[in-house]
Formats: sequence, C-alpha cells, structure tokens
Amino acid sequence: MEPGLIVFIVSISAICSILVIYMIYDCITITKSRRVGLESRASGQEVQYDDELGLAHQPKPTQ
Repeated sequence: MEPGLIVFIVSISAICSILVIYMIYDCITITKSRRVGLESRASGQEVQYDDELGLAHQPKPTQ
C-alpha cells in the first residue's frame, strides 16, 4: 500500500470518529435538557428555552 493511501484512510477514520463522538455528546445534552424541562413543568416552575435550539434549562435565581 502507498503511504498516501494510508494517510487518507487514517484521516477519514479520524474525522468519522470525531463526528460519532460529537453526535453522542449532542444526544446526551438534548436528553438532559429535555429531562430538566419535564421536571420543571411537573413541579410547577417556569421553564426557559434557548431561542436557537429550543432546549429547556432551569431559570437562574435572580438576586
């Protein structure tokens, strides 16, 4: 095998693994945010959503 082909295969596999890790992280973040929104709604607290992603997060207490 040529060295250029090996470098190409390694770089493609590195890019794919980074994408897979990012997708897993994204799924975990969205699931956690959804759970926060459901818990807040169940306890009667107000729920705030990020405008860009529509993800719920608990409002920060105002001082």
